Amino acid sequence: MVVFRAEALRESESGNKDMTRQLQELTMIRTELQNERDALHSELGDATDANRDLQARLDAANAALQQMKQDLENQLRAAEEDLENTRYTCIA
Repeated sequence: MVVFRAEALRESESGNKDMTRQLQELTMIRTELQNERDALHSELGDATDANRDLQARLDAANAALQQMKQDLENQLRAAEEDLENTRYTCIA
């Protein structure tokens, strides 16, 4: 009976050591994963900010192009009117 209890105690202590080692390993892995999560969260924030800045630049460029298109259309319309006026003047 004493031998059985001593053996059971040794097995329990060995199992306890194994579980303690596993707990330490899992704790380290959890810490690494948390650090990686925090780094990814930071990178996502940076990427979101960069995306927002690029979208603002794109919107500004599109607005400038639209204004340029409108200005060129107005100039073309004015040039066509001048050409028509010149034709009428030459014909008359």
